[in-house]
Amino acid sequence: MNTVIVLDNIRSAHNVGSILRTADFFGFNEILLCGVTPGIIDRFGRNNTKVTKVSLGAENTLSISHDISTYSVLRRFKAMDYVIIGIEQDIDSVFYCDYNYNSVSQPKVIVFGEETQGLTKDVRKICDFLIEIPKNASNSKESLNVSVTAGIILSKFSETQALHEQR
Repeated sequence: MNTVIVLDNIRSAHNVGSILRTADFFGFNEILLCGVTPGIIDRFGRNNTKVTKVSLGAENTLSISHDISTYSVLRRFKAMDYVIIGIEQDIDSVFYCDYNYNSVSQPKVIVFGEETQGLTKDVRKICDFLIEIPKNASNSKESLNVSVTAGIILSKFSETQALHEQR
């Protein structure tokens, strides 16, 4: 699958591990951990067991790298003609069910933002598309956990990719 996942300042090691496991399950290969997102190795050079306990070995099958600046990473991908898709509740977002997953043939980057603040304005601006999961109007919660959101979105991307490849 020619899609890269970018985690922008995800703070919870458990969320990171869960997203790694989900990405591996759905056939994604490359993940970039940006900003303060914890990696599979901690600052002391040891395995980050908070990540790896939840990822259940997915860290061994994925290409995982780290960069300080999400914005710089996205600029590099944009220069290589990738389509940047941010997952964010925003006035300009399209509901994930309404997004045309086969509308572009270029490789894609899917960006998931920090748990409470989401994607920064700079990151939102560089995105070609913003996608969101609609909230039930009667629900008191503003959003889903980022790892749950990743599961829903990556499932949808994987499903449409598989259908596209069957044609």
